[in-house]
Amino acid sequence: MNTVNGFLHARNAYVGALFLIALSILSLSFPMTYIGVSVKAGFPARAVGIAEICALIAASFLPTFTKPHFNKAELKAPPTRRAIHSIFTALVIISPCLPAITWYLRIKWSELGYQLPGIIGFLGTPIVLGSLSMLALLLAGRAVSIVTPTLVFFTIVVTQHLFPLGITAQVFATAKNWHSSWLLVSALFITALLVSYPLASIPYRQQR
Repeated sequence: MNTVNGFLHARNAYVGALFLIALSILSLSFPMTYIGVSVKAGFPARAVGIAEICALIAASFLPTFTKPHFNKAELKAPPTRRAIHSIFTALVIISPCLPAITWYLRIKWSELGYQLPGIIGFLGTPIVLGSLSMLALLLAGRAVSIVTPTLVFFTIVVTQHLFPLGITAQVFATAKNWHSSWLLVSALFITALLVSYPLASIPYRQQR
């Protein structure tokens, strides 16, 4: 039990869990909140809802919050130890889905009368953002990890606004059409795990 508790402390799991709970409560409290993104007159604004906002915040900060607090000695850990770190890293990558799921259930079970499609297609984007943030943390450091999801998401939203039938509208969920390219999602997710395993989930710069 002490070993498990020590591992969770080393990965700041409790801070990460509280952060996720706070974002989930935020998505539950303001389910109808959204921001309209419009960069060109005459084009319909691309709505960014509270579920996407909370997922973006989670993807931007959770990898940094939960990076291992170990020194280089952890790199000599046996394969099982590395595997446990990779499993935890996988959970961190997919955790931005939680605020989106709680928001979805809030709308689904409310009396607002909204008919929503299945949420599976919506979850691809949070996983992509989480994977990119984790990769950026491992390879480039904390600052890049925090900024990368925002830049990627902003690019997705703007291009969906300007090109409603473009590639980003086909690969990522839009405000109205929830679908994901699971080939891309899986590729980024697996790449992040393959990078994290030999590094023991410790950022590369921290090892030098």
